[in-house]
Amino acid sequence: MAMISLIELRETYLNLQLAWPDKWPGLPIIFDQCVNQLGWELSAMSALPQTFSLYHCSKELAEFIEENGKSQFDKNEEPAYHSRLHIADTIVGLTALLLAQRSANDLDMQTQSHLEMLAMTAMLGHDLMHDGSINTYPGELESKSIHQLRPFLTGQRVNGQDIQLIEKIILLTDPAKVLLHHRSIKNIFFDIQVADCLGVLLQEADILASCFEDIGSVRTLLLAKEWSHRFPNESIRLTTPHGRLNFLKTNAQFSSPASHILGIPEMVIEQIQSIQNFLIKPLCPSP
Repeated sequence: MAMISLIELRETYLNLQLAWPDKWPGLPIIFDQCVNQLGWELSAMSALPQTFSLYHCSKELAEFIEENGKSQFDKNEEPAYHSRLHIADTIVGLTALLLAQRSANDLDMQTQSHLEMLAMTAMLGHDLMHDGSINTYPGELESKSIHQLRPFLTGQRVNGQDIQLIEKIILLTDPAKVLLHHRSIKNIFFDIQVADCLGVLLQEADILASCFEDIGSVRTLLLAKEWSHRFPNESIRLTTPHGRLNFLKTNAQFSSPASHILGIPEMVIEQIQSIQNFLIKPLCPSP
């Protein structure tokens, strides 16, 4: 399958943004587009039975998230940031990263398809039933999502080892774990058959939309809105240049070969330098 360029990825995020919420196509349609880009129609011909379990689980999750999100939206209760838009952002970003990663990890089609569908299942479930709050202890919200996800996994008879791997990589999406985790895998060969590496792709996809300057400004405003009542100080800080700089330096970590192939680290570094130059420029205009 053809790789998605950074320009095409930005356009996709922008299209999602323009569709939200009045012209929203629905998460199941976006999920179908993602797995089609990954070549599911072809790989399904030789896919393992446990891969089909993951596919059906993912499909069911996409439908549930859409129905639940729409119900919340109608009652004005859907989180401003952790909405169906965010889940769409993450599976689109994951699709781009998985396609790019294929050239770095030469896997047979069965293994590749299985790991990609497993990652997709985990991505769809990583913020399941998110209530718009912030962790008060490590892995709090991620553990709650795993608890909500388990009936979907067991209902579709997902393999026990796959369930363990899904739960492990969802726990890695805790923002507090991102910086240390990227440092820990810095000197190993990046192989998505290794849980820590597959988890990195989820971490990257989770925040990828926010790393584009224009897309990120909208996503930041949505997160600030989500936090405005319960976490007003954090909400205000998010929208400042210092808040953006902190996000780019701390959370916007990109270690995968896929992210380097796409040119994402360079995009982040360019923004960091631009903000730093803005912050150190003289306060008084030159005579």
